Amino acid sequence: TMALLQGVLVGLISTLLYSYAVTNLGPAKTGAIGALTPVLTLLGGWLYLGENITANKLAGMILVTFGVMLASGVVKTFKRSA
Repeated sequence: TMALLQGVLVGLISTLLYSYAVTNLGPAKTGAIGALTPVLTLLGGWLYLGENITANKLAGMILVTFGVMLASGVVKTFKRSA
């Protein structure tokens, strides 16, 4: 019963926080930030489980992070002047 309670509670809290983020940041930014899940998972595995971060994993983390920064507007794209 504790696992069921924790599962429902975590599911409810995560849904409420996601809805709050969509309301305040907008769906595009919230979706873009959601793409950071694999990056954060890899960092957590490295910190807590001692997993190795290979060059391929590091390159992927950098590409995903830069893509999220572009999609969320943290990094501005260059526009040509007419």
